[in-house]
Amino acid sequence: MKGIELVDCILEDELPQHAVTYEESGRVVKVAFRHDLLLTLKYQGRFLRLPVEAGQSTERGKIVEAKLKAYFYFWLQEREKTQRGEPSSGPFRVL
Repeated sequence: MKGIELVDCILEDELPQHAVTYEESGRVVKVAFRHDLLLTLKYQGRFLRLPVEAGQSTERGKIVEAKLKAYFYFWLQEREKTQRGEPSSGPFRVL
């Protein structure tokens, strides 16, 4: 039985920027972000994309909170694309 295979490991500079728009407290928020690292794993013929957020301990709480919100709304956006049968970045988990 084969284990988990690392198919790809891409660093931030080589990754595309993603954009997401959401509403918060009655205002529209537009955010662009780029994963720090993207791992693609394969197990039993299935692929899993693992974006890694390498937040630094020196980052302030508001910066980290903004990044996590962007990931959450990006995940919602990609899930909705999948449900409509459109190409998406899913499935993925943020590490």
